[in-house]
This record gives sequence, C-alpha cells and structure tokens, in this order.
Amino acid sequence: MNDQHLGMVKHGQLLNKSADIANELPSISYALMASSMGIMSHTIESADDLINLDINHMCRRKGPVLLDVRIDPLEVPPIATRLEGMR
Repeated sequence: MNDQHLGMVKHGQLLNKSADIANELPSISYALMASSMGIMSHTIESADDLINLDINHMCRRKGPVLLDVRIDPLEVPPIATRLEGMR
C-alpha cells in the first residue's frame, strides 16, 4: 500500500491532533525498484489495474511478486483500536 507517506505516522498524528510533520515520502516507484532486481512487479493505480492482473500466472511462477498499490493518502487506516490501547 503506497500512499507516499508514512501512513500510520501521518494518521496517528491526525487522530491525536499532533503536528503533521516528518511523514511524507518522495514519489517512489517500488515496482520499478523491484523490476530492477529481477522481481516481477506491477503498479496498481485503479480497480481495473487490479482486475487485469494475471493472478494465476503470478501464483504459478517461482519467486516473489511485488504489487505497488497506490492508495489515497487521506484514507484513514484502521488504527483507532491500536491507538486506544496506547492510552
């Protein structure tokens, strides 16, 4: 899940009304990095990208497959219960 942020940090800061700092990452193509190392990879930017994957091919091949799934950086991950345990 690639939101180009340290998502758990960003949303933890937002939920705790803390300063919104030190959570942004540069635009990185993890799929391109994986490909450069010989790892099968795909960038997922839409539901169609996900639907069009050849899942059977990925499961039959030997070795890892990396999916660089781009997500909305404003979408809040399910961390509320984690934060409750920290209080």
